[in-house]
Amino acid sequence: NETGPGELCILIADAVKKYGIIEIFYRSSTGTRSLALFYYWYIRMEKASFVFIDEFDAFYHFELSESVQRHLKQISGVQIFTTTHNTDLMSNDLLRPDRYFLLEIIEAKIFLINREGTATGTQSSENV
Repeated sequence: NETGPGELCILIADAVKKYGIIEIFYRSSTGTRSLALFYYWYIRMEKASFVFIDEFDAFYHFELSESVQRHLKQISGVQIFTTTHNTDLMSNDLLRPDRYFLLEIIEAKIFLINREGTATGTQSSENV
């Protein structure tokens, strides 16, 4: 039984009704506040055609990061790009192998590393 961003935010909304928004956010962790903000945008994503979320899981535990990624994957008709420092999310169980990449900077050049570990392109990091 997986708790997704929607279910967790319903729990947060119930707590806000009971205790008030200031108290909840004052006492909440950075991860909980981050998840509440994510949910605000999540419920609006299906109206978009392109979504880019940089370091979407910066304040999440691994299980929550994986759950959020699974929920994002279920949104149809929207092209969603996420970035993370968590390479554990680069799993064939979670994403298709042609849908995730590593970027590596070597001698001021950015290399796109595919799943086989081969560099597929370079760009000067000064132009990024």
